[in-house]
Amino acid sequence: MKVEEVNFAGWIRRFEGIYKITSDGKVYSYRYSPPKLLSAHITKKGASVQLWKQVEVSPGVKQPYKEKIFVHRLLWETFRGERLSKYDQIIHIDGNRLNNRITNLRKANKTESKLLNGRDLTNIKVIETITGNERVFDNLQEIAMFYGVNQKTLRKALKTGEEIEIVEKTEL
Repeated sequence: MKVEEVNFAGWIRRFEGIYKITSDGKVYSYRYSPPKLLSAHITKKGASVQLWKQVEVSPGVKQPYKEKIFVHRLLWETFRGERLSKYDQIIHIDGNRLNNRITNLRKANKTESKLLNGRDLTNIKVIETITGNERVFDNLQEIAMFYGVNQKTLRKALKTGEEIEIVEKTEL
């Protein structure tokens, strides 16, 4: 495949004129002629095996240091035009952290990110949309048991931002 045939979002912020990224997360260096596809390194984070893709980039020829940046964060900043702070969370909707298509990414707050990554949380607040009632639960399992839905359904709703419709069963 020729580089010219790929649909680019444009130059990566802070690295204009040096690196471009595609909508599926491929990063090209324009220090070479023709431009070179950078290899993404799969990174383990923490004690558990949690995989993310990273690329090494450097701001200029005379600046020898390299910076490792997560591909999903580069994609978000480039396609959404939003500068991310170190506290901003970008999640993968399908749960596959190696699927870095822009359509598979969503910005989330820290609480959502922890829930989606399976980390333990306490004091989770649920607001019922019809009644407006607020309930506080100790964990995701408690929410699933109270409303009669499985945890997988809850995680999917959190990832996609969809509401879960719960229909009360009535006995005939």
